[in-house]
Amino acid sequence: RAELAVVVTAPRGSATQQQGASLAALATALDRASKGVVVAGPSSASQDDGVVAAVRGDESASQVSTVDVADVATGRIVVALALAEEFAGRSGAWGTSRSADGSLPR
Repeated sequence: RAELAVVVTAPRGSATQQQGASLAALATALDRASKGVVVAGPSSASQDDGVVAAVRGDESASQVSTVDVADVATGRIVVALALAEEFAGRSGAWGTSRSADGSLPR
């Protein structure tokens, strides 16, 4: 069984609010059954109608990390660093200025 998981999301507007809530519930369930989960998508996914925004706004998904720059090369490095943070028991939101914890884990 995997200890960590990455859930890759689509750009904003490609999922309904219900689908965003469903993904948040899935990520939360995966997180509880593992060492951690990172939900990653392009920067647009963190805007109002994006899946990353839905996960960030879902109180039950507060222990799930998010990255909203996975569509660029450096963003994939941020995803790997976020996985390391999850493995260490810390979660956060990284990427664009809409990310509460800055551009990358420290």
